[in-house]
Amino acid sequence: MDRRTALALLGLDDPLDPAVLRARFRELARTHHPDHGGDAAAFRRLQDASALLQAELAGSPRAAPPRVARGRPSRVPVTMAATSRAGTLSARAEELVTRLTDRGTCAVVSCAPGSRLNRFAASLTAAATGRLVLRVVPAGPGAPAAVRLTLDGRGRRARRALAAVDPTGVPGATWSRHRGDARTALTATVTATDADEAPAVVARRAVTAAAALLDALGWPLEGWHPEG
Repeated sequence: MDRRTALALLGLDDPLDPAVLRARFRELARTHHPDHGGDAAAFRRLQDASALLQAELAGSPRAAPPRVARGRPSRVPVTMAATSRAGTLSARAEELVTRLTDRGTCAVVSCAPGSRLNRFAASLTAAATGRLVLRVVPAGPGAPAAVRLTLDGRGRRARRALAAVDPTGVPGATWSRHRGDARTALTATVTATDADEAPAVVARRAVTAAAALLDALGWPLEGWHPEG
């Protein structure tokens, strides 16, 4: 997708304003999100368009810094934390891409947004941590590659964070929320744009989408630790 197509999809003109971009995407997301009866493919194109323009603004001095109001995490564009200004994935994200590409699955754990126990999460019980799992979805011959993402919170603080976040404004994937007695989870599937897209490329997009959601939660990927 090129810049002109992205602007047309979102109904925007130059000069591009970050606040207007965020407001316009949220407005369209409410209409086109699959949970509200919209088309999943059309919603993914809106997400891709928003991500492309956010990436442009992330390297511009006009881009506004994220703000936090009333104690809730702001929605941070994926390129702010998951990637550098040069577009390079963070060290932890690159590690996940490698493990996902080589093994077909990877998992990291953390305790809760802002918790002092995050550094010890790998040694805590499952009931006290959050768990992010990325797994390649088996596909038949000629079928496009796909990666299933599951962000699972079991501790009280983690469950509250997952219940409070609005994932419709997070680019890269369409997230669904699932609640249980002792867990809250967000799931999504990142699928190749066509059968020729390399699995490694899909893996990078999946990790970037997961990192974008964690940024929106105020629970950045760099604070998570490999499981086991």
